[in-house]
Amino acid sequence: MRAPLLATAVAFLLIYPAVAQEISASIDFHASVAGSNVLHPGDKKAITIVLSCEVVGWLDNPLPINENTSNILPMLTTAKSVILEPRNSQIEVESESILVGDVPCGRAIPVSVVVSVDKDIYEGKRALYFDITYSKAKMVPVGNNYTINFETGLETSVDVEFEVKKKDYDFDVISITSDLVAGREGVLKVKLENTGEKALEDAIFILNATPPLMVEPKAMSVYAGNLDAGESFEAMFKVYVPEGVFQQSYPAEVVAVFRTSSGMPYKLSKPIGLKIEGAGYFEVEKIGEFLSPAKTLRVEQSVQIPSIPLLQQQSSEQKMSNVVTIPSRGYLALRITNTGDEIRDAFAVLSFDNPLLKSTSTPYLGDVKRGESRDVVFYITSSAPPGSYLGYVVVKYRDEYGDEAFGPKIYVSVNVSPAPALKVSKVETSNLGIGLVGEVKLSFAQSDARNVKLYLLSPDSTVSPVTSSSYVESSGDTATFRVKVSNDAVAGNHLLYLVETFDDDFASDLVSVEEFPIYVAPKLAAFQVVSVRSDLKPDSTGDVVVELKNAGNAEIYNAVVMLEVSPPLSIAGTGTFGGMLGESQPGEYFVGTVKPGDVVTARFRVDVDKDAGEGSYPASIKVKYYDESNYEHTSNSIVVSLEVKPSPPYILYAAICIAAIGFIIGAAIVRKRRKQ
Repeated sequence: MRAPLLATAVAFLLIYPAVAQEISASIDFHASVAGSNVLHPGDKKAITIVLSCEVVGWLDNPLPINENTSNILPMLTTAKSVILEPRNSQIEVESESILVGDVPCGRAIPVSVVVSVDKDIYEGKRALYFDITYSKAKMVPVGNNYTINFETGLETSVDVEFEVKKKDYDFDVISITSDLVAGREGVLKVKLENTGEKALEDAIFILNATPPLMVEPKAMSVYAGNLDAGESFEAMFKVYVPEGVFQQSYPAEVVAVFRTSSGMPYKLSKPIGLKIEGAGYFEVEKIGEFLSPAKTLRVEQSVQIPSIPLLQQQSSEQKMSNVVTIPSRGYLALRITNTGDEIRDAFAVLSFDNPLLKSTSTPYLGDVKRGESRDVVFYITSSAPPGSYLGYVVVKYRDEYGDEAFGPKIYVSVNVSPAPALKVSKVETSNLGIGLVGEVKLSFAQSDARNVKLYLLSPDSTVSPVTSSSYVESSGDTATFRVKVSNDAVAGNHLLYLVETFDDDFASDLVSVEEFPIYVAPKLAAFQVVSVRSDLKPDSTGDVVVELKNAGNAEIYNAVVMLEVSPPLSIAGTGTFGGMLGESQPGEYFVGTVKPGDVVTARFRVDVDKDAGEGSYPASIKVKYYDESNYEHTSNSIVVSLEVKPSPPYILYAAICIAAIGFIIGAAIVRKRRKQ
């Protein structure tokens, strides 16, 4: 568009070649308020300002008048890129700068702004000032011709007049005082002032609140009577704040209901904010805690079922399996400080929404003055896995009137640590093998636990503690247990559990559970029968010679070889009474120290009943010995056979001899008679 205008301007000026001066318009701005210019103290509202400009003259050279003037005039008389910037005053504009755009002279441009009026402003005439920045076009001679340039960064100012007046009827909130705390009812004090020009007659002030706040119906309104202009009044309300609200301000509204000077009912309202304090009357600081996770294990037990003759049931052994959960018992130590008024007969309650955590104590605080603190310990039983859990503390007490009251919920975190009180740092075993009774020696990591009682549990019926308890004064001590491994056990790692009851700086009789592995070695001492020689005949006492080899990998001490037989055999010297009862009496033979690979010989004398028949009879061999730790062990039974051979026919031999002797004697007598 500028190109046609420029061509017109050049053509226009060529008609006047003698004119060689700059041509530009002098622009002045005006502003006023559309509608009423009355504002009230404390107002905040949108108003419309009418902005216009006019040409008040021409700079350097007047504009020639001819048939082309109408084409060039609009460009020279337009204020371009107009920007309004308000100045600071008691009437403030929310925008820092307002872009108006192009303002042709002679036209009114509406500009909408939001203004805020200081509530302490005096009545009377007031002005709102704007600094204006704009640009305009001008014609500049170039030789005998003209060109159009734009002059930028031009500045001027304008003011808008207002009249500040008080409202006929109005009030303002001067101050708010409250003790609103989550979980209890508090008192709200609001100081109000009649800021209007006329009196408020029969004024009633009502408090409205939005959820979660609840105004007490019995204390939600107050009668103030007649309030003259400038008179103040303090209204008191009761507000209940439920538990779980955020620590922030919540909206509320004070409503004034009154009669005007003409007796007409009238209503005004003012919004207010009600701040909720989170600390309440008590502050809580964590000073110590301990909780370890519970352990769930499957415990196998061997149950002996006795024989029942009436049911023709033989005795038997059955294994039963039970799932057992061992909870931990820890504590949470807190320092509770009274930040409110003095309380009496106070006690604290710790609660959890999680059923896996349960507080088992309610410590007594007694009488607590403002600013005083009490250290309390809550005992907690836990079946929860490791992690952080949320609980809350409520302080219950008697107020100054003797009524029971309670403070708000104060939330605290409880951490269940994966580590027990005494963590096993080292496990040493001795003589722990299949079929043996060995030792397990435990060392512990550094800990504050003291007076620790230890109880050893095994979920495996083939590995059972012989000594199941121990005591250590601190983590620097070691604990030793004796553990029996049955012959049915499998070599390898087995898991044991250690239940710990202990004291620390804050609490006593705490419980935690540790688990650790032990290694069960294969059978350490094994015996092999090399040979069995016997010379047994019915109705006689014979020898039994047993050769045994230590086929294991451990040296044994004070070894005794035991031979057990059953009727019709018996160990010589034990008699037959035990055999009559069906209980055999073993024979014993001391062989002493036997190193791995050594072969020893044991000799026994065995009686054979006269009615014993020819054949092989079973016998069992066991070895009773001591290990290097001086623990006694007995090996498994080794079944061997003892052969009973028939007795020689001594009677037949005697009869033959007697017959032979008689034959010889008879022959001699016959020969003698013949000689006679």
